[in-house]
Amino acid sequence: MRKNLSELFLNVLGLFFTVALAWIFCQGTAIDLALLAGGRHTTGTVTAVRSATVSYENSANYVVSFRYAIDGREYEGECHTPSYSFFEGMRAEVEVVRGAPGLARMLNTTRSPVGLSGLPMLAFPVFAVGCLLRTLGRCGGWPKIRRESWRRERRWLKKGLASMPRVPIAATATGAQAKVVGRVRAQGKLLCAPFTNQPCVAYSLVLEEDGELLLFDNRCAEFLLEDASGTAIVTDEDLGRSGVLVLPEGKRRQVPVPSGDWFWTKRPTGQIITCRLAVVCDGDIVAVAGLCCRLGPDPAQGTHGYRQMVVSERISVSATATEPLLISKHDPATGKRF
Repeated sequence: MRKNLSELFLNVLGLFFTVALAWIFCQGTAIDLALLAGGRHTTGTVTAVRSATVSYENSANYVVSFRYAIDGREYEGECHTPSYSFFEGMRAEVEVVRGAPGLARMLNTTRSPVGLSGLPMLAFPVFAVGCLLRTLGRCGGWPKIRRESWRRERRWLKKGLASMPRVPIAATATGAQAKVVGRVRAQGKLLCAPFTNQPCVAYSLVLEEDGELLLFDNRCAEFLLEDASGTAIVTDEDLGRSGVLVLPEGKRRQVPVPSGDWFWTKRPTGQIITCRLAVVCDGDIVAVAGLCCRLGPDPAQGTHGYRQMVVSERISVSATATEPLLISKHDPATGKRF
């Protein structure tokens, strides 16, 4: 798949390059072809003649500016010629495209800087489009490319979570990425997991239909994470575009599309799709990786209940603008549940 994606990138790059070349060499070619098929004639006046800045072998190298009138309305135009046969103030015949009075050229000239000799350049974009479609067919189309890219990104995140050293909550440093492991304690309003309606602090939902990725939705509420050294606040502040990522996803299961939910607007109710749902609930032991920040003394220290375990300084773990907040119910190194 990686080889196909590299080939796809080169095909897209080649398409842009060939289109740019065709645009440079074939400007005005379509007008020349339309006039070859037949146009109306009128008389115009040459207003200026200048030498072109770029000269090609056997190509037009003089630019002729002219003025003409169609149905009482005046128009201006430019054309190209290989010989200095026009001069300022000269009256000459003008060919005008039928139905487009603003598109014209002087008789025996061309609108394209290289004349009709630039037509072969149009074959290169056609060839590039064919190569692009061939590569898309080998990749399985855009949905598969999108799905494979998303899966590859998640594999990289899993490897990054596994390679990150585990740090006690009390030993985390402000501004550093760290992985902490502890027990989840709900705080404030809980989320409701899709399909199951299970109260949770975070969930990850993946929906697919016939191998096509339909939806990738991740949500996280603020909750506490406790270990033997202290307590951290896992927060949804500053999630930005990176969001939260719960790993690993649940097992694939076939579910019908429910009604009344915001992400089902383009799928009929009852249609069977593939669902993968991972849920983090109160009391689960999880690994959390994110940006750590010390928030200062905890004003709630010394109160009753589990908050007596809170250390003298509050610590938060959150996502950044570029890195997601990673939450895993399984040990990233062994793959076993905590």
